[in-house]
Amino acid sequence: MDAFAYVYYIECVLKITALGRRYFTDSWCLFDFFLVVTSLLDQFASELLSQILPVPPMLLRVLRIFRIQRVLRLIKGAKGIRDLVMTIVMSFPSLINVCSLLALVIFMYAVLGVQLFSYTVRQLNVNRDRNFETLGHAFLTLFQCLTGDGWSSIMMDLMVTEGSGVCSVEQGNCGGIISVPYFISFGLIGTFVFLNLIVAVILENFSKLSETNPELVSASDIVTFTEVWSEFDPDADKKIATVKLPRLVLRLPPPMGIEGECLNAPEKAAMRLCLGLNLQQVDGEVEFEQTMKALVAFNFRTKVPDAEVDTSEVHPHTTFERSDAAREIALHILGGPMRAMMERRRTMKGMSSTSNGTPNPPNPLSNRGDEDPYSA
Repeated sequence: MDAFAYVYYIECVLKITALGRRYFTDSWCLFDFFLVVTSLLDQFASELLSQILPVPPMLLRVLRIFRIQRVLRLIKGAKGIRDLVMTIVMSFPSLINVCSLLALVIFMYAVLGVQLFSYTVRQLNVNRDRNFETLGHAFLTLFQCLTGDGWSSIMMDLMVTEGSGVCSVEQGNCGGIISVPYFISFGLIGTFVFLNLIVAVILENFSKLSETNPELVSASDIVTFTEVWSEFDPDADKKIATVKLPRLVLRLPPPMGIEGECLNAPEKAAMRLCLGLNLQQVDGEVEFEQTMKALVAFNFRTKVPDAEVDTSEVHPHTTFERSDAAREIALHILGGPMRAMMERRRTMKGMSSTSNGTPNPPNPLSNRGDEDPYSA
Protein backbone atom coordinates (compact mmCIF):
# COMPACT_ATOMS: atom_id res chain seq x y z
CA MET A 1 0.00 0.00 0.00
CA ASP A 2 2.87 2.40 0.79
CA ALA A 3 4.32 1.78 -2.69
CA PHE A 4 1.11 3.10 -4.27
CA ALA A 5 1.24 6.10 -1.92
CA TYR A 6 4.75 6.95 -3.14
CA VAL A 7 3.48 6.83 -6.72
CA TYR A 8 0.87 9.45 -5.76
CA TYR A 9 3.55 11.60 -4.12
CA ILE A 10 5.77 11.52 -7.21
CA GLU A 11 2.81 12.30 -9.47
CA CYS A 12 1.82 15.26 -7.29
CA VAL A 13 5.37 16.70 -7.29
CA LEU A 14 5.69 16.32 -11.07
CA LYS A 15 2.35 18.01 -11.70
CA ILE A 16 3.14 20.93 -9.39
CA THR A 17 6.54 21.33 -11.07
CA ALA A 18 5.03 21.29 -14.56
CA LEU A 19 1.87 23.30 -13.98
CA GLY A 20 2.93 25.66 -11.22
CA ARG A 21 0.08 27.78 -9.91
CA ARG A 22 -2.31 26.34 -12.48
CA TYR A 23 -2.19 23.06 -10.54
CA PHE A 24 -4.22 24.64 -7.74
CA THR A 25 -6.87 26.00 -10.12
CA ASP A 26 -7.98 22.58 -11.35
CA SER A 27 -10.59 20.82 -9.21
CA TRP A 28 -9.28 17.32 -9.98
CA CYS A 29 -5.73 18.36 -9.12
CA LEU A 30 -6.97 19.76 -5.81
CA PHE A 31 -8.74 16.47 -5.21
CA ASP A 32 -5.48 14.55 -5.81
CA PHE A 33 -3.62 16.98 -3.56
CA PHE A 34 -6.12 16.34 -0.78
CA LEU A 35 -5.57 12.58 -1.10
CA VAL A 36 -1.81 13.03 -1.01
CA VAL A 37 -2.00 15.19 2.13
CA THR A 38 -4.22 12.67 3.92
CA SER A 39 -1.84 9.86 2.93
CA LEU A 40 1.10 11.83 4.31
CA LEU A 41 -0.82 12.52 7.48
CA ASP A 42 -1.57 8.83 7.86
CA GLN A 43 1.91 7.59 7.00
CA PHE A 44 4.21 10.01 8.82
CA ALA A 45 2.23 12.01 11.34
CA SER A 46 -0.05 9.44 13.00
CA GLU A 47 2.35 8.72 15.85
CA LEU A 48 3.14 12.39 16.38
CA LEU A 49 -0.50 13.45 16.39
CA SER A 50 -1.41 10.61 18.74
CA GLN A 51 0.90 12.20 21.33
CA ILE A 52 -0.58 15.66 20.85
CA LEU A 53 -4.24 14.81 20.36
CA PRO A 54 -6.32 12.48 22.57
CA VAL A 55 -6.83 10.13 19.62
CA PRO A 56 -5.42 6.59 19.29
CA PRO A 57 -3.14 5.95 16.25
CA MET A 58 -5.51 3.29 14.93
CA LEU A 59 -8.24 5.89 14.52
CA LEU A 60 -5.97 8.12 12.46
CA ARG A 61 -5.34 5.23 10.07
CA VAL A 62 -8.96 5.57 9.01
CA LEU A 63 -7.60 8.34 6.76
CA ARG A 64 -6.50 5.58 4.39
CA ILE A 65 -10.11 5.28 3.32
CA PHE A 66 -9.71 8.57 1.45
CA ARG A 67 -7.37 6.85 -1.03
CA ILE A 68 -10.33 4.88 -2.32
CA GLN A 69 -11.92 8.17 -3.41
CA ARG A 70 -9.39 8.33 -6.26
CA VAL A 71 -11.70 5.92 -8.06
CA LEU A 72 -14.05 8.89 -8.43
CA ARG A 73 -11.79 10.12 -11.22
CA LEU A 74 -13.43 7.48 -13.38
CA ILE A 75 -16.42 9.82 -13.48
CA LYS A 76 -14.62 11.86 -16.13
CA GLY A 77 -14.66 8.95 -18.58
CA ALA A 78 -17.84 7.10 -17.66
CA LYS A 79 -20.92 8.90 -18.91
CA GLY A 80 -23.34 6.71 -16.96
CA ILE A 81 -21.60 7.36 -13.64
CA ARG A 82 -21.28 11.04 -14.49
CA ASP A 83 -25.02 11.28 -15.12
CA LEU A 84 -25.76 9.67 -11.77
CA VAL A 85 -23.43 12.06 -9.96
CA MET A 86 -24.95 15.02 -11.80
CA THR A 87 -28.40 13.79 -10.74
CA ILE A 88 -27.35 13.78 -7.08
CA VAL A 89 -25.84 17.25 -7.44
CA MET A 90 -28.99 18.61 -9.10
CA SER A 91 -31.19 16.98 -6.46
CA PHE A 92 -29.15 18.21 -3.50
CA PRO A 93 -31.04 21.50 -2.87
CA SER A 94 -34.42 19.77 -2.97
CA LEU A 95 -33.16 16.89 -0.83
CA ILE A 96 -32.04 19.35 1.84
CA ASN A 97 -35.55 20.80 2.01
CA VAL A 98 -37.22 17.38 2.18
CA CYS A 99 -34.79 16.04 4.79
CA SER A 100 -35.16 19.18 6.91
CA LEU A 101 -38.92 18.76 6.95
CA LEU A 102 -38.54 15.05 7.74
CA ALA A 103 -36.20 15.87 10.65
CA LEU A 104 -38.82 18.29 11.97
CA VAL A 105 -41.50 15.58 11.83
CA ILE A 106 -39.22 13.10 13.67
CA PHE A 107 -38.48 15.74 16.30
CA MET A 108 -42.20 16.40 16.85
CA TYR A 109 -42.93 12.68 17.25
CA ALA A 110 -39.88 12.27 19.54
CA VAL A 111 -41.17 14.98 21.88
CA LEU A 112 -44.63 13.39 21.85
CA GLY A 113 -43.11 9.93 22.48
CA VAL A 114 -41.17 11.20 25.51
CA GLN A 115 -44.40 12.59 26.94
CA LEU A 116 -46.30 9.32 26.38
CA PHE A 117 -43.78 6.49 26.89
CA SER A 118 -40.87 7.83 28.95
CA TYR A 119 -41.79 5.71 32.01
CA THR A 120 -42.78 2.53 30.17
CA VAL A 121 -41.05 -0.53 31.55
CA ARG A 122 -38.13 -1.91 29.55
CA GLN A 123 -38.66 -5.22 27.77
CA LEU A 124 -37.14 -7.21 24.91
CA ASN A 125 -37.54 -4.55 22.20
CA VAL A 126 -37.84 -1.46 24.39
CA ASN A 127 -34.50 -1.73 26.13
CA ARG A 128 -31.46 0.30 27.12
CA ASP A 129 -30.71 1.35 23.54
CA ARG A 130 -34.25 1.74 22.17
CA ASN A 131 -36.58 3.68 24.42
CA PHE A 132 -38.34 7.00 24.87
CA GLU A 133 -36.78 7.95 28.19
CA THR A 134 -34.80 10.84 26.67
CA LEU A 135 -35.21 12.97 23.58
CA GLY A 136 -32.03 11.58 22.03
CA HIS A 137 -33.04 7.94 22.50
CA ALA A 138 -36.52 8.74 21.19
CA PHE A 139 -35.05 10.36 18.06
CA LEU A 140 -32.81 7.36 17.33
CA THR A 141 -35.66 4.90 17.99
CA LEU A 142 -37.94 6.73 15.58
CA PHE A 143 -35.19 6.84 12.96
CA GLN A 144 -34.92 3.05 13.25
CA CYS A 145 -38.69 2.76 12.86
CA LEU A 146 -38.46 4.99 9.79
CA THR A 147 -36.39 2.30 8.07
CA GLY A 148 -39.03 -0.33 8.94
CA ASP A 149 -36.73 -2.24 11.29
CA GLY A 150 -38.83 -3.81 14.07
CA TRP A 151 -41.27 -0.94 14.49
CA SER A 152 -44.17 -3.33 15.17
CA SER A 153 -42.26 -5.09 17.98
CA ILE A 154 -41.51 -1.76 19.63
CA MET A 155 -45.17 -0.80 19.29
CA MET A 156 -46.27 -4.06 20.94
CA ASP A 157 -43.87 -3.56 23.87
CA LEU A 158 -45.27 -0.08 24.42
CA MET A 159 -48.79 -1.55 24.61
CA VAL A 160 -47.91 -3.55 27.76
CA THR A 161 -50.61 -3.55 30.45
CA GLU A 162 -50.80 -4.54 34.08
CA GLY A 163 -52.30 -7.90 33.12
CA SER A 164 -49.01 -9.03 31.62
CA GLY A 165 -47.40 -8.96 35.05
CA VAL A 166 -44.35 -6.89 33.99
CA CYS A 167 -45.68 -3.43 34.89
CA SER A 168 -47.84 -1.73 37.49
CA VAL A 169 -50.36 1.05 37.22
CA GLU A 170 -49.33 2.29 40.64
CA GLN A 171 -45.72 2.66 39.49
CA GLY A 172 -46.89 4.27 36.24
CA ASN A 173 -44.69 2.15 34.00
CA CYS A 174 -47.41 0.62 31.80
CA GLY A 175 -48.03 1.47 28.19
CA GLY A 176 -51.30 1.79 26.34
CA ILE A 177 -53.27 1.48 23.14
CA ILE A 178 -52.12 4.99 22.19
CA SER A 179 -48.94 3.44 20.74
CA VAL A 180 -50.95 2.02 17.82
CA PRO A 181 -52.08 5.32 16.23
CA TYR A 182 -48.73 6.84 17.23
CA PHE A 183 -46.60 4.37 15.24
CA ILE A 184 -49.05 3.91 12.36
CA SER A 185 -49.33 7.66 11.74
CA PHE A 186 -45.56 8.04 11.98
CA GLY A 187 -45.06 5.20 9.49
CA LEU A 188 -47.54 6.68 7.03
CA ILE A 189 -46.04 10.17 7.20
CA GLY A 190 -42.37 9.28 7.50
CA THR A 191 -41.98 6.12 5.44
CA PHE A 192 -44.73 6.31 2.83
CA VAL A 193 -44.61 10.08 2.26
CA PHE A 194 -41.18 11.54 2.96
CA LEU A 195 -38.97 8.62 1.95
CA ASN A 196 -40.91 8.21 -1.28
CA LEU A 197 -40.68 11.96 -1.77
CA ILE A 198 -36.88 11.70 -1.65
CA VAL A 199 -36.95 8.97 -4.28
CA ALA A 200 -39.34 11.06 -6.40
CA VAL A 201 -37.00 14.06 -6.31
CA ILE A 202 -34.05 11.97 -7.51
CA LEU A 203 -36.09 10.29 -10.25
CA GLU A 204 -37.44 13.62 -11.45
CA ASN A 205 -33.99 15.13 -11.81
CA PHE A 206 -32.68 11.98 -13.47
CA SER A 207 -35.50 12.09 -16.01
CA LYS A 208 -34.78 15.76 -16.68
CA LEU A 209 -31.13 14.95 -17.26
CA SER A 210 -32.04 12.05 -19.55
CA GLU A 211 -34.47 14.17 -21.55
CA THR A 212 -31.82 16.78 -22.34
CA ASN A 213 -31.56 17.30 -26.08
CA PRO A 214 -28.43 15.39 -27.15
CA GLU A 215 -27.99 17.77 -30.08
CA LEU A 216 -27.44 20.71 -27.72
CA VAL A 217 -24.24 21.48 -25.86
CA SER A 218 -24.02 19.98 -22.38
CA ALA A 219 -21.55 20.30 -19.50
CA SER A 220 -19.61 17.23 -20.68
CA ASP A 221 -19.24 18.84 -24.14
CA ILE A 222 -17.66 21.90 -22.51
CA VAL A 223 -15.19 19.60 -20.73
CA THR A 224 -14.36 17.91 -24.04
CA PHE A 225 -13.86 21.31 -25.70
CA THR A 226 -11.44 22.30 -22.91
CA GLU A 227 -9.43 19.10 -23.33
CA VAL A 228 -9.20 19.46 -27.13
CA TRP A 229 -8.32 23.15 -26.80
CA SER A 230 -5.42 22.23 -24.49
CA GLU A 231 -3.93 20.16 -27.34
CA PHE A 232 -3.71 23.30 -29.49
CA ASP A 233 -2.75 25.53 -26.55
CA PRO A 234 -0.03 23.60 -24.65
CA ASP A 235 1.14 26.76 -22.84
CA ALA A 236 -2.37 27.42 -21.49
CA ASP A 237 -2.39 31.01 -22.78
CA LYS A 238 -6.12 30.73 -23.57
CA LYS A 239 -5.32 31.75 -27.15
CA ILE A 240 -4.61 29.85 -30.34
CA ALA A 241 -3.71 30.94 -33.84
CA THR A 242 -6.72 31.72 -35.98
CA VAL A 243 -5.55 29.37 -38.71
CA LYS A 244 -5.77 26.46 -36.22
CA LEU A 245 -9.49 26.99 -35.66
CA PRO A 246 -10.67 24.67 -38.50
CA ARG A 247 -8.45 21.88 -37.16
CA LEU A 248 -9.89 22.46 -33.69
CA VAL A 249 -13.41 22.11 -35.07
CA LEU A 250 -12.41 18.91 -36.88
CA ARG A 251 -11.10 17.44 -33.61
CA LEU A 252 -14.24 18.33 -31.63
CA PRO A 253 -17.07 15.77 -31.57
CA PRO A 254 -20.66 16.93 -32.10
CA PRO A 255 -22.48 19.04 -31.09
CA MET A 256 -19.64 21.60 -30.81
CA GLY A 257 -17.57 20.17 -33.66
CA ILE A 258 -17.86 17.96 -36.71
CA GLU A 259 -15.50 15.07 -35.93
CA GLY A 260 -16.65 11.96 -37.81
CA GLU A 261 -19.71 13.70 -39.32
CA CYS A 262 -18.48 14.95 -42.69
CA LEU A 263 -16.75 12.12 -44.51
CA ASN A 264 -16.64 14.06 -47.79
CA ALA A 265 -14.58 17.26 -47.72
CA PRO A 266 -14.44 17.73 -43.93
CA GLU A 267 -12.14 20.74 -44.37
CA LYS A 268 -14.83 22.59 -46.28
CA ALA A 269 -17.39 21.81 -43.60
CA ALA A 270 -15.00 23.07 -40.92
CA MET A 271 -14.40 26.19 -42.99
CA ARG A 272 -18.14 26.90 -43.26
CA LEU A 273 -18.60 26.42 -39.52
CA CYS A 274 -15.69 28.77 -38.70
CA LEU A 275 -17.02 31.42 -41.05
CA GLY A 276 -20.36 31.28 -39.23
CA LEU A 277 -18.80 31.95 -35.83
CA ASN A 278 -18.00 35.62 -36.57
CA LEU A 279 -15.01 35.66 -34.26
CA GLN A 280 -12.64 38.55 -33.70
CA GLN A 281 -8.93 37.88 -33.84
CA VAL A 282 -6.28 39.76 -31.90
CA ASP A 283 -2.79 39.60 -33.38
CA GLY A 284 -3.79 36.58 -35.45
CA GLU A 285 -5.23 34.69 -32.47
CA VAL A 286 -8.67 33.86 -31.05
CA GLU A 287 -9.49 33.55 -27.35
CA PHE A 288 -10.71 30.48 -25.51
CA GLU A 289 -13.84 31.94 -23.90
CA GLN A 290 -14.93 33.82 -27.01
CA THR A 291 -14.54 30.69 -29.17
CA MET A 292 -16.42 28.50 -26.70
CA LYS A 293 -19.34 30.95 -26.46
CA ALA A 294 -19.45 31.32 -30.23
CA LEU A 295 -19.60 27.55 -30.75
CA VAL A 296 -22.35 27.18 -28.15
CA ALA A 297 -24.38 30.01 -29.70
CA PHE A 298 -23.87 28.61 -33.21
CA ASN A 299 -25.06 25.17 -32.06
CA PHE A 300 -28.12 26.69 -30.40
CA ARG A 301 -29.01 28.76 -33.45
CA THR A 302 -28.76 25.78 -35.80
CA LYS A 303 -30.49 23.20 -33.58
CA VAL A 304 -33.17 25.52 -32.18
CA PRO A 305 -33.88 27.87 -35.09
CA ASP A 306 -36.99 29.40 -33.55
CA ALA A 307 -35.23 30.38 -30.33
CA GLU A 308 -34.13 33.92 -29.64
CA VAL A 309 -30.40 33.89 -28.98
CA ASP A 310 -28.83 36.93 -27.33
CA THR A 311 -25.51 37.27 -29.10
CA SER A 312 -24.62 40.65 -27.65
CA GLU A 313 -22.06 39.11 -25.33
CA VAL A 314 -20.65 36.73 -27.91
CA HIS A 315 -20.42 39.20 -30.81
CA PRO A 316 -19.87 42.71 -29.38
CA HIS A 317 -17.81 43.84 -32.39
CA THR A 318 -18.49 45.61 -35.65
CA THR A 319 -19.04 43.85 -38.97
CA PHE A 320 -15.52 44.61 -40.16
CA GLU A 321 -13.98 43.24 -36.96
CA ARG A 322 -16.17 40.14 -36.98
CA SER A 323 -15.03 39.23 -40.47
CA ASP A 324 -11.39 39.53 -39.44
CA ALA A 325 -10.90 35.96 -38.23
CA ALA A 326 -12.95 34.50 -41.08
CA ARG A 327 -10.77 36.29 -43.63
CA GLU A 328 -7.61 35.03 -41.95
CA ILE A 329 -8.91 31.45 -42.09
CA ALA A 330 -9.94 31.80 -45.72
CA LEU A 331 -6.55 33.15 -46.74
CA HIS A 332 -4.77 30.35 -44.95
CA ILE A 333 -6.88 27.56 -46.41
CA LEU A 334 -7.30 28.90 -49.94
CA GLY A 335 -3.77 30.35 -50.01
CA GLY A 336 -2.39 30.63 -53.50
CA PRO A 337 -5.68 30.29 -55.46
CA MET A 338 -7.20 33.31 -53.75
CA ARG A 339 -4.12 35.46 -54.27
CA ALA A 340 -3.96 34.41 -57.94
CA MET A 341 -7.64 35.32 -58.37
CA MET A 342 -7.13 38.76 -56.82
CA GLU A 343 -4.10 39.36 -59.04
CA ARG A 344 -6.10 38.41 -62.17
CA ARG A 345 -8.90 40.77 -61.16
CA ARG A 346 -6.45 43.67 -60.76
CA THR A 347 -4.81 42.87 -64.11
CA MET A 348 -8.16 42.70 -65.98
CA LYS A 349 -9.32 45.93 -64.37
CA GLY A 350 -6.12 47.66 -65.47
CA MET A 351 -6.45 46.37 -69.08
CA SER A 352 -10.06 47.52 -69.20
CA SER A 353 -9.14 51.03 -68.07
CA THR A 354 -6.32 51.24 -70.65
CA SER A 355 -8.55 50.15 -73.55
CA ASN A 356 -11.12 52.81 -72.67
CA GLY A 357 -8.46 55.53 -72.87
CA THR A 358 -8.83 56.52 -69.26
CA PRO A 359 -5.89 56.62 -66.92
CA ASN A 360 -5.77 54.04 -64.26
CA PRO A 361 -6.85 55.30 -60.87
CA PRO A 362 -4.15 55.45 -58.27
CA ASN A 363 -3.83 52.14 -56.52
CA PRO A 364 -3.76 52.62 -52.75
CA LEU A 365 -2.02 49.28 -52.41
CA SER A 366 0.72 49.99 -54.99
CA ASN A 367 3.29 50.56 -52.28
CA ARG A 368 2.59 47.13 -50.84
CA GLY A 369 3.83 45.14 -53.81
CA ASP A 370 2.10 41.83 -54.35
CA GLU A 371 0.65 41.70 -50.86
CA ASP A 372 -2.93 40.52 -50.71
CA PRO A 373 -5.32 43.35 -49.74
CA TYR A 374 -7.16 40.94 -47.49
CA SER A 375 -4.07 39.88 -45.58
CA ALA A 376 -4.10 42.99 -43.41
